Amino acid sequence: MPIPSVFIGLDQAKLYYLKSQYLTSLQIVDQAESALQAQLDDVGKARKQLTDLMSELDQQIAKPVAPVALHTPDLLTAHRVNAEPGDPESGRTA
Repeated sequence: MPIPSVFIGLDQAKLYYLKSQYLTSLQIVDQAESALQAQLDDVGKARKQLTDLMSELDQQIAKPVAPVALHTPDLLTAHRVNAEPGDPESGRTA
């Protein structure tokens, strides 16, 4: 036995009113879906950028690292020139 329609007994004006309400609701759902799809696209782009940056970082990490000089002659010279007289590291005497 088929289930009777919930719309039986409603006059034409009420049926058209319900139809317009349903159409309005569908428009709202479509707008929300579009907004969510745009956000999902943005998230996908951000994921791609992060993946690219991680790949670049991995490549940079894989490169051999040149030793870093802790003291260069220029820094040592500047330190000695700017040192106060009497400072044992400056080589200058008072």
